[in-house]
Amino acid sequence: MSFFNVRSGDAQKPARFRWVRRSIVAISVVAVALGSTALPASAETGAAEPVAAAAVAGGTSYLPFDMPSTAVLRSSPKKVFAHYVPWSPISYDNKPGAIDYYAKNYLDPNGEAGKYLAFGGKQRDRPMERPILNDPDWQIRDMETEVRQAISAGLDGFVVSLVSFGNTQTANAVKALMQAAVNVDPGFKIMLRPNMISPSVMDLPAATFAKNLAELAAYSSAYRLADNRLVLSPFKAEADTVAWWQGLFTTMKTTYNIDVAFWPMFLNEISSGPSFADISYGMANWGDRTAANNNPLSTSSTSKIARIKTVQARGDKWMQPVSLQDARPAQEIFYEPHNTTNLRNTWKIGSRPR
Repeated sequence: MSFFNVRSGDAQKPARFRWVRRSIVAISVVAVALGSTALPASAETGAAEPVAAAAVAGGTSYLPFDMPSTAVLRSSPKKVFAHYVPWSPISYDNKPGAIDYYAKNYLDPNGEAGKYLAFGGKQRDRPMERPILNDPDWQIRDMETEVRQAISAGLDGFVVSLVSFGNTQTANAVKALMQAAVNVDPGFKIMLRPNMISPSVMDLPAATFAKNLAELAAYSSAYRLADNRLVLSPFKAEADTVAWWQGLFTTMKTTYNIDVAFWPMFLNEISSGPSFADISYGMANWGDRTAANNNPLSTSSTSKIARIKTVQARGDKWMQPVSLQDARPAQEIFYEPHNTTNLRNTWKIGSRPR
């Protein structure tokens, strides 16, 4: 997964800017990034090949602003997590970029036996190419690279989309990512996001669901609050009832001794939020991907700012999505971002004092 990250800042000198941690977000290759307003960090130790946290982010020569060190960024109560999809790795097959699976099947209109010919190919971009890795564990090496890239960009972690459990390709990729974070830096965290529109996840009995979550929670890279609660942030949490989620939390506690901090992501928190408020630590919504629908100056009762205030007034924290754009050729969908306007608007919404 390739990504970039930006944050709002205040002027330091004409050509460069100083980072200010105002909002909690990053942008990923799928043009979605998520974060929160006050998610405490947990302390972990003992990873192999740790990154020197005090020196990673600072001193970069390729950014038009001065980044604080990783240590300074991680001391902030505001955290930045990029939405991570395990089905778009750096490489599928460890082949040269000109002939790998991306080039031959996803970017080529005739790829996958012409499956996406009508759309001009499945997608228009791909992760940056790299040389062949002479390593049997090249998938983990690739994910270690992604973790290092994320740290260098100032990210605190990934929110990983869980679309299957068990021994599937994507489920194994998630485990590899969890291990890669452990290998690289104990301070880099992975927040778990079960995707509740995936039949392989949403149709599971609560006991099986809990068992698979517990397996991932056993990695020290799993994101927890300072009180050791595991942060669980399902996509489209409203696909199941409050009672179902409560039953899951009970199983997690009684069977695996895991306390959950529930941070549901809704498609519409206006309608679903009130009924989930009592069981939630925080809330989020998937958000819009157009500049017009992300007006940071709107003050209507259904505006983005008003919706955030409503959630916070109930005592829940807020996770703000920031997005560049959303283009899906194979689905014939394109959302108009008006160049960088959508990006700037969503940043303004996330950084506006409340």
